[in-house]
Amino acid sequence: MGLAEWRRSKIREYPITEFFYFAMIENLDNLLRYGILPKNEVIKSGWDYVSFAEESVQDRRHVRDIELTNHTTVTIHDLVPVYLVPRTPTLSARRDCQDRIFFIVISADILTQENIEFAFSDGNAASKKTKFFNSLYKLKHIPWDVLKADYWNDFPDGKRKRNAEFLIFHRIEPKYFQRIVICNPNLQENCKKLVEQAGLSLDVVLDGSYFFT
Repeated sequence: MGLAEWRRSKIREYPITEFFYFAMIENLDNLLRYGILPKNEVIKSGWDYVSFAEESVQDRRHVRDIELTNHTTVTIHDLVPVYLVPRTPTLSARRDCQDRIFFIVISADILTQENIEFAFSDGNAASKKTKFFNSLYKLKHIPWDVLKADYWNDFPDGKRKRNAEFLIFHRIEPKYFQRIVICNPNLQENCKKLVEQAGLSLDVVLDGSYFFT
């Protein structure tokens, strides 16, 4: 069995089929054209990226070293963070701007590509409690009970655990995008135009279940 098939078989055991990335609507055009870049690459590119990140949290992420599947070490800001579920504490803290937020749903098959390296966590990557893993044999350490639950507050340390992430090196190309999800119907037509202008074939879906509505 080759690497791609082995990785696919491991992620299907749980199963992991999709990842979730959310951002402000002002960033959609660049993301559709160029893919999702890690924070350090966004800074180098000079993009006018609209961020909702808390700087104190970003400072902790910037200096955290992560060992990848190929055993090289990079910082979190050299990686693209994606979630295993859409409704996270990170999104909950931004309820007041959800009408300007969109999700990109990403195929988990990106992990099967031989040029893709990654790691994953058992919780919020900025937390000192969080552990990181670089082998799909370790998927059991992801807090699946918290991720599958309706409410993370029902679990000890649930807020941290619900923010479990996959961290992908070094970018996510648009060919792995599956659909765009929004909760504001006023954004739908503009999103569709941006998808068309980028030369992509993606549905723009209204789905409140991704959000805290």
